[in-house]
Amino acid sequence: MRLIDADAMKDTNDNVIAVIDPETKSKYWISLNDYINAQPTVDPVKHGEWEYYVTIGCIRVYTHTACGCVVKRKSLYCPLCGAKMTFEGKEVME
Repeated sequence: MRLIDADAMKDTNDNVIAVIDPETKSKYWISLNDYINAQPTVDPVKHGEWEYYVTIGCIRVYTHTACGCVVKRKSLYCPLCGAKMTFEGKEVME
């Protein structure tokens, strides 16, 4: 999958395109702009940061600043909310 800029694809000439409905196999006409607007979108990537929390015995514990998830080991993604993580401003290396 690749992300595109749908706004840059908008048609200023109000062109109409033919589309085939995959379920009924019937052909219908729709404006290009309506077709672009009807396409599915993806959620933006969430970002977060691991923050040093406390040392318990000889184990360091980290917390996610956004969702509050607490872990013993920093990871590339938060196991609770799925955010892409950094630590001290740098990407986490596993």
